[in-house]
Amino acid sequence: MNKTLKLGAALGVALGLAAVSTSISAHDGATGVVKERMGSMANLGSAMKGIKANLQASTKEQNEGLLLAATMIMEHSGGNLNKLFPKGSTDAPSRALPSIWENKAQFDAISNRLNDASLALALNASKALGKDASGLREGLIGERGEIISSLSDQAVPVIFKTIAGTCGACHQTYRAPK
Repeated sequence: MNKTLKLGAALGVALGLAAVSTSISAHDGATGVVKERMGSMANLGSAMKGIKANLQASTKEQNEGLLLAATMIMEHSGGNLNKLFPKGSTDAPSRALPSIWENKAQFDAISNRLNDASLALALNASKALGKDASGLREGLIGERGEIISSLSDQAVPVIFKTIAGTCGACHQTYRAPK
């Protein structure tokens, strides 16, 4: 393993430990579904750091990192994230705003767009790795499938910007400031 890859691996481990440490203190007092979704959000944050660290993916290891991060986001977005916001689950230390339930269809749509963009990243990374992505493409039909396929053909920084923009749009609208 060359020096750059060793440094990148060490940095990734350090960022992961920092994220776990931060998320543990931020979750003090959280219980039930609030604790579960705060953990899910911490995982999304870690995945975003993983993508950012590999934006200029040119090696097999970097593309594997992108695929892993995209898979993590897929697991923690869309329907899996939406179910972590049952009506009225605003107990402290949650920063979820009541506007989530006032505009639940819009909130769910943003989470689904996050899932779609992460699927596009997974397809992009799979293609770069020469992996069969037919399982990922299953069910991609109609306009949604065209959008995801089109995004997956973009450069990784473009896909990252889409993912980050989706996260930001949700946080700006549905999360209280610290």
